[in-house]
Amino acid sequence: MVDRIKLPFMESILPEGIPLSYVILIRGGLGMGKTFFNQLIAANMSKNARVLYVCFDDDPASVMDSVVRLGGNEENLLMINGFSSQVQSKGVTDVISEYNIDSLNSSILNVARKFNIKLIIIDSINDYLINMDPRDMIKFIKGMKALSREKGLLSIITAHTTTDDITNLLDTIEYTFDGVMEVDVDSTLQQIGLSIRRFRVKRMKGVPSSINWVHYDIINDEITIVDVSKLMTLLRGEK
Repeated sequence: MVDRIKLPFMESILPEGIPLSYVILIRGGLGMGKTFFNQLIAANMSKNARVLYVCFDDDPASVMDSVVRLGGNEENLLMINGFSSQVQSKGVTDVISEYNIDSLNSSILNVARKFNIKLIIIDSINDYLINMDPRDMIKFIKGMKALSREKGLLSIITAHTTTDDITNLLDTIEYTFDGVMEVDVDSTLQQIGLSIRRFRVKRMKGVPSSINWVHYDIINDEITIVDVSKLMTLLRGEK
C-alpha cells in the first residue's frame, strides 16, 4: 500500500516523499508556479486514486482541462466550486457561495468521506485569509489534519503572499501544518537581470528533507530543474 507521494522534481530535497496523512502549506508570490505544482500533483495522483480540488482562483472547467492535459484521469477528479456558481463543469460535487470557513470545512468533509479521496488541494485559501481571525484558521487546519489522519490522505493548501498582512498571518499559523514549502524568485539573480524561480522545503515533520533552494522553470508542461552554477559559468563565458 502506498503511504507516501514521491515527486521526481523534489527528489533531491524530499527523497522519501510526503506522507499521505499530512497537511502541507505551499506559500509564495503570484506567478511562481504554485498552481502548476498542484495540478501536476493532482494529475499524477488521479491516475490511481480520487482527488478533490477546491477551486477558488480558477474556474473548475479550466482546472479540469489543465489536470487532464497533464495526464490526469478526469473520472477521478472531483471539485468544489468556490470560483463562481455561474460556471458549470464536469466533476463538480458542491458549490461554495459564501466565504464561511465552517461551510468550507463541512463541504470538504462530506466529499472526502463519501468518495474515498486520497488528495485534497485548496487553491487558494487567500479569500479566507483576508479578514479571518488566526484562531479560526488554526481550527480549520487542525480539522484538516484530523481528516488527513483518519482517511490517510494528503492535503495541500496554497496561499499567495500578496500583502504583508497575509504574510504575517501565515508566519503566525504555519507551525500548525505538517510541512511548509516556499516558492519565490531568487533576488540575488534578479539583481543581474535573471528572473529564475525557486522552491524549498522550509519544514517537513518526521521525514528526511533538505532546506536547500531548488531553482526551476516550467517548460512544455514540465518542471525543469535549473543548475544555477552551470548557468553562471555559461554567462561568464567559462568552460
